[in-house]
Amino acid sequence: MLSLNALDNGSSPTLKELDKWEQARSIQLPWIKKLSAQEILTLRAEADRALPRLREKVMQIVTSPTANPSDAIAELRYEALEAEAEINAINQSRGTHFRNVSGILGITMAVYGFAADFIQPATALISLSTLLGLLHTSARKDEQDLARQQSRPGYVLLKAHADQHDHN
Repeated sequence: MLSLNALDNGSSPTLKELDKWEQARSIQLPWIKKLSAQEILTLRAEADRALPRLREKVMQIVTSPTANPSDAIAELRYEALEAEAEINAINQSRGTHFRNVSGILGITMAVYGFAADFIQPATALISLSTLLGLLHTSARKDEQDLARQQSRPGYVLLKAHADQHDHN
């Protein structure tokens, strides 16, 4: 496509440019090259947020005269490891069970305190709204952090690696 684009613009690509384009075509991304067609379709669905950024990164490698495909692949591998570590940290820190139990306990205390006339209605409502807001904010932050990691170019490689291990 790059060769045709250059020809379309009226300039003939040099032999060096053609060699660079040929190198880019032969870039083998780790783990992806071993996936079947069905696994690639699954990968496209699971890593759909990260694919545009991965394509852009590959395009930068292809079009940059000084880019080294080996260095770029090593960088993508490192980014996949970083994304995996971040996702694991998010999953460990979620504390969903604790949040649910403490939320139920707090709601129960506020409702019971109001019903038994231990606390004023305004205090019960403020307590409930504050508690619900904190629970929602905490869960939303985890979702945003996970979405951020799932949009990184290295996430595509991470999913490809995971899919490869799932089928072995």
